[in-house]
Amino acid sequence: MAALLARAFDFVLLVLDRTGAGAHLAALPFFPAAMPLASRAAWALALLGAAVLLFYSSLAAGPDRGVRAFRVVTLLAGCLLPLLAARLVAAGLARPFGGAVLAGTFAAGLVHRALARRRRESAASHFLEGTRWLLEIAGIALFCVAAVLYTREGRAPAFMVFGGLLCLRLSIADLLDPSRLAKQTGLAASAAKDLNAARRGKTPALRRGTRLFSGLLKSALAIVWVFLPLLAVVAPAEVARGEWPRPALLLALYPAGALFLTGVLLLTGAARRLATNPFEAARGAIVGAGTLLWLWLAFNRTSVGETVAVLPGLYAAETLAGFLFGAASRRR
Repeated sequence: MAALLARAFDFVLLVLDRTGAGAHLAALPFFPAAMPLASRAAWALALLGAAVLLFYSSLAAGPDRGVRAFRVVTLLAGCLLPLLAARLVAAGLARPFGGAVLAGTFAAGLVHRALARRRRESAASHFLEGTRWLLEIAGIALFCVAAVLYTREGRAPAFMVFGGLLCLRLSIADLLDPSRLAKQTGLAASAAKDLNAARRGKTPALRRGTRLFSGLLKSALAIVWVFLPLLAVVAPAEVARGEWPRPALLLALYPAGALFLTGVLLLTGAARRLATNPFEAARGAIVGAGTLLWLWLAFNRTSVGETVAVLPGLYAAETLAGFLFGAASRRR
């Protein structure tokens, strides 16, 4: 088990090295100058894991026994992680400890998601929901002011246009989750349908084989889709080192593709809800159109290389916002 956890931590070190984050971590003055990168990364994981566990604990509200037990466990674990890091990292156990933090935080996330419908609204979830609304209102207000200035003066300040669209994007950042995108596009449901059809005994053998192959292929695509953000981040460094072929650079376009896809999905969803819920339809249409407009402006005014270099930062900010808003949601 310790060897497996150490391998998981080695993967983290690989990602840090390929993305350049390892060099920034090694330059931070918060750690002793002689501390190796592995120890720094283990401490960083411990502090980040403690923050995530304490965040989960703040969201675990309600009288349900499972939720209460989860709140106690995550609160204690979040407080103990820095103490364990001080003990184990100094003892030369940075690799297995870092892997254990990674695995434990991931397991806590799964349990948190499983308890979603049994939780009550907490002060932290109310705060995050209010933050989401503030971002959306700020984005729409900036966008409207920019539109008025453009109508009157023939131009609008760039910071107002891009700031407004960034606020709109952050307000719906949880929709960028790759697994949710795969579900919304119907890929996951289609894979499950094909696999179920392949198990039916009354279906001809050739057709069952075809549906089985189709279901397995779609399932593999859905799994790869989940890891596309990580592949997009490490692809440029891997190509530069000669580890991956040059066409792998296309993976770096994933953030732009995810932004485009969410914009299209928001517009199509707004069209479907127009008759039943005009307010939600208008919100979705504004954010979807704003996303596509942002992409058009970004690729139109700068070179493709410069735009691709900027998009990962935007995607990273949206990933953080998406984690916060998605964790606060009570939907599974």
